[in-house]
Amino acid sequence: MNFGSYFYNETCKTLKPIEEIEFVGDSLPYHDSVRHDIESEIGSTIPLHRVDIHEFYSVHTKEYLDSFIALSRGEDAEIQLSVECANLQYAIPGYEYSLGGVCKTIEMMKAGILDRAYCFSMPGHHAFPGKGHGYCALNAMAAGVRYAQSSGFKKILIADWDIHHGDGTQTIFENDENVHHISVHSAVDLYMSVVKSAELGTTAYADSVGQVNIPILDDFYTEDFFYNELGLRGNIYRGAESVQQFQAALDASCKPDLIMIFDGHDSHKEDCGRGTTKWEDEDFETLTKSVVDLSVKHNCPLLSMPGGGYNFHKAVELSLLHAKILKEYRV
Repeated sequence: MNFGSYFYNETCKTLKPIEEIEFVGDSLPYHDSVRHDIESEIGSTIPLHRVDIHEFYSVHTKEYLDSFIALSRGEDAEIQLSVECANLQYAIPGYEYSLGGVCKTIEMMKAGILDRAYCFSMPGHHAFPGKGHGYCALNAMAAGVRYAQSSGFKKILIADWDIHHGDGTQTIFENDENVHHISVHSAVDLYMSVVKSAELGTTAYADSVGQVNIPILDDFYTEDFFYNELGLRGNIYRGAESVQQFQAALDASCKPDLIMIFDGHDSHKEDCGRGTTKWEDEDFETLTKSVVDLSVKHNCPLLSMPGGGYNFHKAVELSLLHAKILKEYRV
């Protein structure tokens, strides 16, 4: 079993000095710090590779990407980006190196050189074809899936565990019979409600577009609140059954040629998961091993990318645990 990592500082490279850019909240500087601490432990073994920003046309509309590029040049452009994505256009070199690493990893997997890999990019699962929110301006994972399809990987499974629903990635692959997207996330989340994405995270909506959602209802909320006050439909689950439901979804998934993980850590009980998923370190270990088991069962490679996580030390700790399992776990 061959494992590779890709956490170069170039994946957070900006067009001008980072200290001259005004970011909002836990944006690029925060994720760069997480990346730095992970790389200091596991290094980077996959060759550094850069692609052109226009490779993101595979998952984003021309109007959106062209506007994003125009903003990076200081030009006026209309674009639908939430405030958390402020000035991420200046991170275009980082996005080019991040997607480049994903593409290089996929090439090495196709050639049989790598079996498992952990690759850094700014999170992207809230980046839609024509808009972005929640620190996600461009969707490197989705673009990687498209590159994998063009490289001969026909059936691709995406496993997304993050307290926030992978709404952008799900939307990009709606009704794509060759991409199976499983997302386990909070069913009632204030942020997702503000950006009007709560309905996209329901089982009812996922069923309608050929994907799988596992929405977890916070202990604070009643089922009546979910169904009657919010007017949402579909099944909901509690934290105690979340890992079991994820395993059931894996068991019922397609026979993949490639598996990709969006490895979010904000579902930990010491982060945003308190009262919702309430996951502990052992739950993340179980999640990771269950996906590795599936990759071994179907003899397919596994590429993982870090997701959200706003307890800094826990995000680094869980990333290192995830990497250790990818590198050392034998079925």
